[in-house]
Amino acid sequence: MGVINDLQLYAIIILCTVIAIGIAGGALVFYFLKVRKVSAEEEIINYDNFVRTDAKEYCKFDDIIVGKSGMGMIHLGNDCYVSGIEVQGYNFQGASADEKQRTMINAIGFFNILEAPIQMCQTVKAIDIANNIEEVREDAEEIEKKLLATQEELSVAIENLKAFMGNDDYYLAEEKRVKKLINTIQSLKWQIDESKELMNIMSAVSDTNFNTMRSNQIIFSYQYSPDDDIERLSDEEIVIKAEQELRNQAGIYGGALESCGCTWKILKPDDLVNLIRRHLHPVTCDEIPLDKLLNSTYNSLYVTTESFEELERERRGDLEYEETMREYAQQLAEKEKEAQKTFEETVASLEEDREKVV
Repeated sequence: MGVINDLQLYAIIILCTVIAIGIAGGALVFYFLKVRKVSAEEEIINYDNFVRTDAKEYCKFDDIIVGKSGMGMIHLGNDCYVSGIEVQGYNFQGASADEKQRTMINAIGFFNILEAPIQMCQTVKAIDIANNIEEVREDAEEIEKKLLATQEELSVAIENLKAFMGNDDYYLAEEKRVKKLINTIQSLKWQIDESKELMNIMSAVSDTNFNTMRSNQIIFSYQYSPDDDIERLSDEEIVIKAEQELRNQAGIYGGALESCGCTWKILKPDDLVNLIRRHLHPVTCDEIPLDKLLNSTYNSLYVTTESFEELERERRGDLEYEETMREYAQQLAEKEKEAQKTFEETVASLEEDREKVV
């Protein structure tokens, strides 16, 4: 009897355990399928009250500053400023033996002048020749207008030639004029064909896969130390001193590289922004240049630094800047209304299809 009672007890325990597991599993299924399932409802967002986070909150630096000389400087915080130069080399392989030797000796001298850490980077960017293509197109249009005028002049000359059949002097003079006009028309047609062919070639090579340019940047920094002055400088004075020190470094590095046959220029604020943007967005940086991006209707969807906003205000003027911003806001509101209308129509269509299925 003891054995039977034990078996019954074990069976009851196992049964209770199975039931408990079943109840727990059912509760979990109900929770995930019913409780946590939230019906998706589209929320209409009022962008006028939308809290925008400053883009600098996502960056590893405080700001990009425009120096008095136009030099671009990145403020990393803690009185540390970064700038750089862009360097273009020359065809080393095509140089003579003496030029190669002189370049290598001067390159060694460049590395000997480095007293602080620098960063070298290389970028490949597309060359935008859209303006060149547009110039060729405009020239072709002018030639076509000249061709039409010459053809009309030729028609008049032919009619005059018929009228001067009885006068040899006038006839010969008009005949020479007709021949000259015919040659001019042939020349203009040839120019138009060449312009069209040139536009086709330029359009083909304007692709980023074919038409690219390599550039090199040297990045260096300046760290302000209060110990260098009797009294700590103000923030404005620190910026001025940082610009002076960075320009001195740029001159030293650039001068040493000039002796190697290179050309260089100091990076401006736009260059620094493009350098950062090209690193983070290498594809779209070629598709949408920075100036087009800043002047697009997407202006209200991102935040620029205060220094760039001040530059834009100075360039456009306060009234024009405010008017432009109002136009951008109005265009954005219209696009949002169109997008909301399209969304509502899509939702209504889906609901109708769902009802038909049910």
